[in-house]
Amino acid sequence: MKSVLFSICMKKYGVLLAAVFCSLMMYHYGAKAKNQAIERLQEELSCLEEQKQRAASLKEELQCRIASRQDPDWIEMVLMKQLGLVPEGYMKVHFTSPKSLLEDQEEL
Repeated sequence: MKSVLFSICMKKYGVLLAAVFCSLMMYHYGAKAKNQAIERLQEELSCLEEQKQRAASLKEELQCRIASRQDPDWIEMVLMKQLGLVPEGYMKVHFTSPKSLLEDQEEL
């Protein structure tokens, strides 16, 4: 009688222990997945913050450009840099590379 009662109790507790073990395994797996998701989201957040910083600096630069559009010095600088114009009284010097000089001599 004692061994039958003992085997019945062991079967009940065995099922209980198996359920607890499975629950702990599932908890461990879920915690690991959560930690991986947190790490991925933190990396994404740092990337987005970096992009935000670059966008803010670009915005500030563009606002300064827009604000200085009416400035005559700015207009002169744009004409000189982008269009290659030279103000009156200045001399424009154009440097060429040795490679382009050789190509010009070969054409002659």
